[in-house]
Amino acid sequence: MKKIIILFIVFFATHQLSARGLWRSTRFDLAAGISGKTEANTSISPEGVVNNSFQGNGALVFVGLGKHVNNGLWGEIRFSMQALEATQEISGTKVSNHAVVLMPMMLGVRQYFLHNVETGFQPSVFILGGLVAGFETRQEVGLITKTESHSESSLGAQVGGSVDILLTNWLSLQFGGAYLFMQDFSTPFNGQVNFDGWSASFGLSIFIGRQ
Repeated sequence: MKKIIILFIVFFATHQLSARGLWRSTRFDLAAGISGKTEANTSISPEGVVNNSFQGNGALVFVGLGKHVNNGLWGEIRFSMQALEATQEISGTKVSNHAVVLMPMMLGVRQYFLHNVETGFQPSVFILGGLVAGFETRQEVGLITKTESHSESSLGAQVGGSVDILLTNWLSLQFGGAYLFMQDFSTPFNGQVNFDGWSASFGLSIFIGRQ
């Protein structure tokens, strides 16, 4: 049933809609996805210590803003948030929390290949560059509360591609993939100074403005 629905959406978008949505002047993107080395687990030790953890380059979300320049070329700004680790440990009256988050803030360009073709299937490629910010927090809550935090930024770039499947002339589904390249942080986050890696995402794009 799911395959039939997906095929129907692709057929409807490709054969019944035009690419008019991509001729609008502004595009908003909202998407979520995953990246490499995802791991999640919960365990209870013989001593009654409870561990809940999520490790790796796991869940991510991003929002983007695009402005049409000319002939399928768009300028693009993208803000992403990526969970690298979230760990909680409970031992007696003490609770320990540890979180690491990566936030790429990128500016670049996107090129659509079929912007002047009457089809609702629109592939594109993009290249972005900017800052990659990292945030790490450790907290122990017990008789005494201790909090440590660390933040740092580095330079990075993202390259990738996506496919828009137009549902109307102002709304599309977007499937994408990207690879992040970055310079090393000077201080490790959870023992690592570099988080190069791939990601895959799915979301919605809303087109507004003139046609």
